Amino acid sequence: MKTISRFRRWLAGGLSPRALLLPVGMLVVAGWGTPCGATLNLFVSQYTGGQVSEVAPDGTVSLFSLVNNPIGLTANASGTLYVAAGGLGVIEIAPDGTASTFTADVGDAYGVAFLPDGNLAVADEGGGNIYEVTPAGGGGVSILAYGLSGPYSVISDSGGNIFTASFNTGSITEFAANGTTSTLASGFGGLTDMAFDASGNLYVSDYTDGVIDEITPGGSVSAFATGLAGPTGLAFGLSGNLYVAEYGGGMIQQITPDGTTVTTVTTGLSNPEGIVFAPEPSAGPLAAGLAALLWVVRRKFIRR
Repeated sequence: MKTISRFRRWLAGGLSPRALLLPVGMLVVAGWGTPCGATLNLFVSQYTGGQVSEVAPDGTVSLFSLVNNPIGLTANASGTLYVAAGGLGVIEIAPDGTASTFTADVGDAYGVAFLPDGNLAVADEGGGNIYEVTPAGGGGVSILAYGLSGPYSVISDSGGNIFTASFNTGSITEFAANGTTSTLASGFGGLTDMAFDASGNLYVSDYTDGVIDEITPGGSVSAFATGLAGPTGLAFGLSGNLYVAEYGGGMIQQITPDGTTVTTVTTGLSNPEGIVFAPEPSAGPLAAGLAALLWVVRRKFIRR
């Protein structure tokens, strides 16, 4: 049975000051894009295929960069991608598709996410650690948490609280900024990814049970979507739709905010893992700002 130890309200203080303070409702989706010429690109890592691919709004998939063992994905506001690549560490992919090693000193990297200060958190699934990496990459790596069992993904809120999802234990652990550690939620199957919507609800993909669960700011847990074939990566679009990578099904699904309609975006993928929206770097200043707002909201920088 799923249990909640504590879950404070995620939106108590609004968005991080790093974000433009514009209401999400002002952003109008056209394909993956936003107004004023901004474009949001959708990327997915294909583990067996050894590549990170770009997915067009019509479902067309094209090679973006070759990366061995790609798992988790994240992106910064400039459109640069960061890929957790198992024992290879974290790979950085420039907007032109050029890949380079960001750091190799993070054990068995499965999950990546930005912290409010701009540093990168990395989930070391094999070693049971959470690492923090400075923007300089391998020049500054430290351990944020250790002794975990199979941490598959990691996220942070703007208050500096860090959350990990464990595949082995089926639980979510919170490392609060004040130094305390607690189990946020438990009783799941093998957990892979997590994502917040704009209202502060936390969604978690349960690979083993084929379920996406929703945890509200009030702490209640419910099944948002069921019957999925090994859900892994999660990402929200501007319209509030949730995009889910299905490792077993080899596809990306789009689920409406009420959870009632599931639409297949693309099929034929080779064991997709991570999924992320990234802003097009060629956008103008206002457009880039609007795209960056999605990035801030989607990267879970929601104040607690």
